[in-house]
Amino acid sequence: MNPAKFIFIIREPEPVLNYMIQHDKKKLNFAVRHYTYRLRRICEVAKRSPKSVLLTWQDLVSGKGYD
Repeated sequence: MNPAKFIFIIREPEPVLNYMIQHDKKKLNFAVRHYTYRLRRICEVAKRSPKSVLLTWQDLVSGKGYD
């Protein structure tokens, strides 16, 4: 059985926080806590996932993530 392979994609905080505040009507403190919580969880899962790949949003936009 082949283990699952994970691709983790992370965006820079500014556009994510702006979106959460403007569209989801979240307060800044909540948005920052939620963003940092998600980053922490991604790191925890990535450490336990062999052969996982971590990409930034810019990697995808520039095509670097396709290698």
